[in-house]
Amino acid sequence: MKKNPIKEIDNGIEEILATKTVSKAQALMQSKSGLWFLAFASFIESATPFPILTDPFLVAALLLNRKRSVLIVFITVISSVAGGVGAYYTAAFFLEFIVHFMTPDMHASFDKLLQMQGLGTFFLTMAGALTPLPYTSTAYVVAAMKGNILIFILASIIGRGIRYSAVGVLIYYFGPTAMKYAKRYVAITSLVLLALGGFYLWHKFS
Repeated sequence: MKKNPIKEIDNGIEEILATKTVSKAQALMQSKSGLWFLAFASFIESATPFPILTDPFLVAALLLNRKRSVLIVFITVISSVAGGVGAYYTAAFFLEFIVHFMTPDMHASFDKLLQMQGLGTFFLTMAGALTPLPYTSTAYVVAAMKGNILIFILASIIGRGIRYSAVGVLIYYFGPTAMKYAKRYVAITSLVLLALGGFYLWHKFS
């Protein structure tokens, strides 16, 4: 039976933006080192295959201090991209070593992304940076295909910037009720980007 991509994305965003998770994250974000913790979580999520999600901490930080939304989003984007660069260079030198420590799910996502390398560095990176596709695995694949690091960084900044800025804008204007809109936005943009990628492949190889 074929999986419904809309349902998969919807379920993935539901897990990321679960209210209970965000509530727990708020306790950590209320401390003076809250923004440092957000930056650390964002970096680790991008740089390693560890099951850490940045989104709950970002949402918690935004809900606690909406007036600092620009700074919070900026810190999240920069630390996330820095983590992606770290993942890229880790894979560039130690890919064979990394593969042995991948979980079955991450190995599956890595193989799936390898099949999408025809998209090119920019579009593949955008897919990992903007959609629920694993960003760390995307960095590994771009490194494996010897993608240009500057293009990877540019696409990462654009993709992560759009994704986290959208959450920041929604939280700023709508507060807690923005959760459902953030979920809907990421789901829609994921489908649009994947559709554009599919069209690009079809046009390139037809």
